[in-house]
This record gives sequence, structure tokens and C-alpha cells, in this order.
Amino acid sequence: MRMRFLVDEDLPRSTAKALSEAGYEVLDVRDVTLRGAKDREILTYACQNKLTIITADVGFGSLAYLSTVEHSGLVLLRLPSELPIRTVIETLLNALRHLSPEEITSSIIVVDQDKVRIRPKSNA
Repeated sequence: MRMRFLVDEDLPRSTAKALSEAGYEVLDVRDVTLRGAKDREILTYACQNKLTIITADVGFGSLAYLSTVEHSGLVLLRLPSELPIRTVIETLLNALRHLSPEEITSSIIVVDQDKVRIRPKSNA
């Protein structure tokens, strides 16, 4: 199973480029007519296309957790806004290298400077 990502517009375009260069299949919301779309629309698109969303928007966490639709995961970056984008991208790539597609699918992955937390979606 290959990891496929959808980068939210709250992250620089260089995020998608770096992921692509690292060998991941990646789209940017700005390139699939979702610029300015509501989070729910982006989640729906990601679900329909089996894409894991990468974002710094904490609102996606609640939306994905409460979603009744099976999703392909959410990677939520909880990093200080003053970090250089190169550091943000390196932190993201390092986290992804240590995660399997099975760990990501239907989970919320929270990435911060010190750790990666995996919050599996409850089926209850």
C-alpha cells in the first residue's frame, strides 16, 4: 500500500514538492480546485480519493475524529509557527519515514517537535 497525501493550503507549496521528491504521491489542495474550500469539502475529496490529509489546521482533527466516513488518515502538524519551513518539512518527512500506511489509515497522527502520537479512530 502506497501512501498518498493531500497537503492543505495552510502549508507552503514547498511541502508537496518535498514530499514528491521523497517519493510520495502527493497533491496540493490548491492544484485540485480546493483553494479556500471548507474543511469538510477537503475531507470529502480526500476520502473519495483515498488521500491522507497533511495540515496544521487543528479543526481537521475534530472533523476527522467525528467523521462517520472511513478516511485515509490525517497528519496534523503541531509545530511552532516561527520554525523555518525547511525544519517543518524535515520534521514531517522524519515522522512519515517511521509510519506505515496501516498506522496512518483512519488515524489522526499528531506530529510535534518531540514526538509523534497516533490516535486511531475509535470504531465504537
